[in-house]
This record gives sequence, structure tokens and C-alpha cells, in this order.
Amino acid sequence: MKNQPAFRLIFIFMFVLVAMSSRAQSDSALSKRISKDFCIEFSKVSGTIKKEDMEMELGLVILPLLSKYNDEIKSQWHLDPADKEDLEKIGYRIGQDAALDCAAFRNFIKENMDAIGSSAEEEKKSLSGTLVKIEGQPFTYLLIRTKTGKMEKLFWMDHFEGAEKLAAEGKNLLNKEIRVGYKEQEVYDQVNNDYRRIKVLTGFGN
Repeated sequence: MKNQPAFRLIFIFMFVLVAMSSRAQSDSALSKRISKDFCIEFSKVSGTIKKEDMEMELGLVILPLLSKYNDEIKSQWHLDPADKEDLEKIGYRIGQDAALDCAAFRNFIKENMDAIGSSAEEEKKSLSGTLVKIEGQPFTYLLIRTKTGKMEKLFWMDHFEGAEKLAAEGKNLLNKEIRVGYKEQEVYDQVNNDYRRIKVLTGFGN
């Protein structure tokens, strides 16, 4: 493999999936086979993984699967394990199924929520700009114009610091300068059968 997987985001995403207890993609024979193989190998090492080595250990389990299923992943998922961005998408797919179907992986996530939470904190960012609109169904989003003129869409997915204030004063803040915190999250787009990265609100302050 030319690039090493970025597995830290997988742990963050898996934490969300376990909480939601829902599947974001449809089952496939390939997904089931990879998930089964992952679970078998992960179960062998799950009891010895240290928090500081989570990413490395997860990589050691996943990388052999990428080699084993390389051709099928390319032909069925239209993703290339040698491509950095595709590699992350593949990791998410494997992680999704494992978090829902592999008891050993699911229990590992639950037992290491503190480390996963720390990783999530590291991914938080912020931006400021003019609040253009608040709309969207079923998920509300904020549309913000930054000082450079770029339009940013930030989704309101769950509770965050300042959410109550934003809900109460939102309409009065239109066309005014605000500052928000956010994290980037990979989500599955069923219409396009692909993953895309969105910005999710984590804080608000004006």
C-alpha cells in the first residue's frame, strides 16, 4: 500500500454509529465477508490492545484484508486501497459493519470511549462569518458566509454548547456575525452510493 490508513476518524465515527444503533449502508456479500474476517482477527487481539496503540493495532488488522480483497473492493465498491481518500472510505465501510456485527469490536469501543472522545475533541475546528440562513429537514443546517465570501454549510446533528441560545435567537442573528465550532464527519450518501464529508456543529458563540 502506498498510503497508510487514517484510522483515528474511524473510531470517532464508530462511536456515533454505536450510539445510533443503525446501519448507514446496505448489506452486500463482500461487506459481510470482510466484516466476518475482520471480526475473527480483531477478536484475537482485542484483549491486548493499549489505548495509545489503537490506531496501529487496528491498521494491522485491516491491512491484510485490503490485500486479500483488493480486486473485489475495486470492482464492487469502485474504491482503490492504494488511494489515500479511497482508503479512508474503505476503512469506514469495514468499521461500520464491524461496529454493528462484531461483538468484540463493539465492546472494545464501549470500553474505550474516553480515548475515542479525546480523538473527537482533537478534530473540532471553528469558523466565523455572517449567518445567511437556518433551515433544512430532517437535519437543520446553518449557512454561513465567511469573510472571504465562501459559503459554508454546517449541520445541526445533535446537542452542543450554545445550542439553546442558537435555537432561541436564531432568527434575530440572521445577517449578523457569528462564530461556531464544528467537526468534519464522513457520512454515507445512499443516492450517490458514496461517502462525503460534512461539517457538524459542536459549539456556538456570537
